[in-house]
Amino acid sequence: MWHVARGDIHRALENLGYRLAETLMRQQSEMKSLRAKHSDELHVLEAKQAEINSLEAMIDRFTDEFQSTPQTEAAHQQEPTTDAPDGALQQSPEADTVPFPTDITLPERLAVRYVAPGFRPLPRFAA
Repeated sequence: MWHVARGDIHRALENLGYRLAETLMRQQSEMKSLRAKHSDELHVLEAKQAEINSLEAMIDRFTDEFQSTPQTEAAHQQEPTTDAPDGALQQSPEADTVPFPTDITLPERLAVRYVAPGFRPLPRFAA
């Protein structure tokens, strides 16, 4: 059968104590490295968020500066004239242009509104 002495039990307890201390030290060092890594990742994400906020502010400033052009301002200020022979209201061709809306969201501001005059679809070839 088994022959266990008191010394064997004390050595087993002492061995478990060393293993527990080693495990706790290893856990503490791993937690320290994970906290440092987490902190670094947070700094990177905060820097990226600051870049995004800066980009958004630049886009807002750009659209505020270039959104209203002299042509669209003239279309807003121009009033219809009554120079028609029958007394009907007559508008100039510039008044038919749609002014650029000022109350649009960011994705709408970035959307393509007009196609270049030289752009045309690619021709389809018979297969």
